[in-house]
Amino acid sequence: MEGARDGAARIAHISALDGARGMAVAGVLLFHGDHLRGGYLGVDFFFTLSGFLITTLLLAESSRSGAVSLGNFWARRARRLLPALAVLMVGVAIYAQVLAKPGELSQIRGDAFATLFYFANWHEIFSHTSYFTLFLAPSPLNHTWSLAIEEQFYVIWPLLFVVLLTRFKRATPKAVLVTSLAMASISSGLMIALYNPAHTNRVYFGTDTRAAAILFGAALAAALAAYGPPTRRNDRIALEAVGLVGVAVLAVAWTGLDGQSADLYRGGFLVCGLAATAIIATAVHPDRMLVARALSFGPLCGLGLISYGLYLYHWPIDIALDAQRAHLHGWPLFGLQTAVALAAALVSYHYIEQPIRRGRVSALQLRRLSPAIALGLAVALFVTTAGTGSSASASGSGAITGKSAQLELLAAHRARALASADEPRVMIAGDSVADLLAQTLQSMRTTPPVAVYNAGYAGCNSLPGVTENRSRRTDGSTVVEPTAPCDPAWELPALEAFDPDVVVWLTSSPADDLMQHGHWISTCGARYADEFRRELTRVVGVLGSHGAHVVLTTSAYPRFRNADNDAAADCQNRLRRQVASATGTKLVDLFSYVCPHGKCRTKQDGVFLRSDGIHYAGPGGRLIGAWLLKHLR
Repeated sequence: MEGARDGAARIAHISALDGARGMAVAGVLLFHGDHLRGGYLGVDFFFTLSGFLITTLLLAESSRSGAVSLGNFWARRARRLLPALAVLMVGVAIYAQVLAKPGELSQIRGDAFATLFYFANWHEIFSHTSYFTLFLAPSPLNHTWSLAIEEQFYVIWPLLFVVLLTRFKRATPKAVLVTSLAMASISSGLMIALYNPAHTNRVYFGTDTRAAAILFGAALAAALAAYGPPTRRNDRIALEAVGLVGVAVLAVAWTGLDGQSADLYRGGFLVCGLAATAIIATAVHPDRMLVARALSFGPLCGLGLISYGLYLYHWPIDIALDAQRAHLHGWPLFGLQTAVALAAALVSYHYIEQPIRRGRVSALQLRRLSPAIALGLAVALFVTTAGTGSSASASGSGAITGKSAQLELLAAHRARALASADEPRVMIAGDSVADLLAQTLQSMRTTPPVAVYNAGYAGCNSLPGVTENRSRRTDGSTVVEPTAPCDPAWELPALEAFDPDVVVWLTSSPADDLMQHGHWISTCGARYADEFRRELTRVVGVLGSHGAHVVLTTSAYPRFRNADNDAAADCQNRLRRQVASATGTKLVDLFSYVCPHGKCRTKQDGVFLRSDGIHYAGPGGRLIGAWLLKHLR
């Protein structure tokens, strides 16, 4: 996300680095489009590249003048990063005012202020969110956590560099090399030590645990400054071989390494960081070897030049121009979203970012304007995200009232009005699993056509009276999160408005303790089982009260398996079968399809079923959706 040519201490422009940026941003776009399983690793490539470029600039300036002007350094960073960020925040304010649902506003407000002050990664940690569930209740600022990590690096690293420069003088490059490698080792060790398969957000978003990728780039810059690039023929051949191995490693990781895989956190990030470092080392060699020539491909370099703006704008565009609004899905939808994002990034680059970067706004004007713009954006975002109290849970989901309930009823009326007379009407009710699958079904073209209404809410719980859940971690610690029952106040009016032929009840099986009426109850204990059967029997009655056929489903094991998760799924599936039998309700055994004989499928017919280990979306969602509709007939 960084440019190679900014600031007083310039370094030679290397087209292969533009291509490397283009490759990285393409990976992220494909991941967000659900077309490249490990494309999120493009962010780590950006980290390594940023560490290399920033450290190279610092070394160049200190070599030329014997010092580093921190004020000028940070001013250049602001000139480079803030204009496009301001445009992004204006777009988010417009989205919040025009397109966002009331239940989204609380999350957008928190994300917006975390983004403005560059602590979005820690905001994600404290909010107990996961990057790999960003498709469930997406915020247009989900992706800004990586910008926060880079900005924190831009603040801390120059300060440490100045300390090393003061202490080691001409030996600064070697000191930076040793310091970078030592800190990268600590960061990698922290990731392994703090990794918890049930709660990966701490190590995924943590500045300390993700710093290794940036520090590898810094170490490469220091090594080149201290020892220069290899000049002997055998050394150049060896470097090219290492670079090609790096390309092969990233090709395997980007196409197949799942974001919830334990391998990713137990050395995967480390290996990918080293692979990215090898590629960059080969790309910057003066002899322009094979890797450098491949990365210098013109369109890839062009993509790299606008990569910062493209990264910033593409995700909000993906959310605003989603399958429901575009009436497209799959590659056609991805093509449209990418075309709009490219256009936005090109306009931003040529008419906003580059003019300001080249000095059309003076340093004095920028210092005066920046606080005013920041204040204006804060006020605009505060105003446009007003009405956040309509959501019952911290995640912006759960029971709804007031304006939000009215909008949901309008949506139910509209969904019924749009359905043709002969189209079966299917309501999907439940938690985030239902929510995301319903969105996927709404974007599908089925034969015969089916009208789908989404009554799912992310973060809700199957039992009434639940106010909090307490998740147990593998290290013995716990985390408490607010929740609300999957029982919205508009349930009966929405049923009447949509008048479904079939209602499908679909939820996950969380292995959490629940706070019910002031007391903690354990999942699948005797009290829990009695309450669950009573509540599900009531839900079956409510959902079928207007004549719809009610269908219950079983729940698959989450892919990040442990004994608690498996036991919770087995217990809840047993209770669901008991309720289905007692009430004469149809039961669709999703568990047996996704996890036959207790062994969960990763792929079916060449399609990844659950990119995040729990939910069904994208190609996997379409496969599950088609299977489910077939079993409703």
